[in-house]
Amino acid sequence: MEVHHPHHPTHKKKWSEYIIEFIMLFTAVFLGFIAENIREHAVEQNRAKEFSESLVRDMQSDIIAIDNQTKTIGLYSAVADSLLKLSKTKLEGRNASQFSFYSRFSYWTAPVSWNRNTFEQIKNSGSLRYFRNGGLLKKLLEYDALVNLNNDHAENDKIRANILLTSINSIIDPQFHQDLSQYYLLKFDTMSTETKESFFFI
Repeated sequence: MEVHHPHHPTHKKKWSEYIIEFIMLFTAVFLGFIAENIREHAVEQNRAKEFSESLVRDMQSDIIAIDNQTKTIGLYSAVADSLLKLSKTKLEGRNASQFSFYSRFSYWTAPVSWNRNTFEQIKNSGSLRYFRNGGLLKKLLEYDALVNLNNDHAENDKIRANILLTSINSIIDPQFHQDLSQYYLLKFDTMSTETKESFFFI
């Protein structure tokens, strides 16, 4: 029977064995690194897709809010025109009631209700890097800047409106405004003629 003797503890490997082990170890680490990069890239792509879809939904909501704001501005302009015409008349009787009526809506402020949840999440989590399209990223940042500017204007409008309201309440019966408080400028054009007439003869 042939007997195999184990290697002596002091047995040295050949250089070729060291090279092979090194190559195998390097290959394993390198392939693991590549696999991790591929996984991270896939995760980032999926995350970017989720963010993009959520951003689209938010902006669709913003479009509706902007449309409402545009309508409100149109109604506000109509109210201002009515007040301007009435200011050129003798404010007695029906004219006085109409002036009080339109004054109720002259200080109304209606800031846009921006849907900023997704973009704020993207900024705060450092996920802007997911958007590799430089042109798209620039547009997103410009959009964010415009929203902030619009909000600043809305705050200034609110301050002016409160000053105007103080002046209005000093010359017009506050109870009249209280009676009108259930009506909003955005719904002003849907108010029936009968409803308006009921206020014009107070």
